Amino acid sequence: MSIESVYFTIDNFRGRHVTQALKQELDNLYGVAAVSVDAKTHQIGVGYENLAIRQDQVKSKIEEMGFDITRMQ
Repeated sequence: MSIESVYFTIDNFRGRHVTQALKQELDNLYGVAAVSVDAKTHQIGVGYENLAIRQDQVKSKIEEMGFDITRMQ
């Protein structure tokens, strides 16, 4: 098992509650090892186990929560 990272920039990031909601929801995904959210830059970093979850699943979860991803790296 290997830990990989993916970074997302989201467009509609508003308020402190967003940081908590994103972190909580992404932390609950099976295979996610770490989540960091930077409200100032609108970026989310996710460390994940590549055999347990894929980048597109993390991306889908963020979109399901109503966020528009403007960049993924």
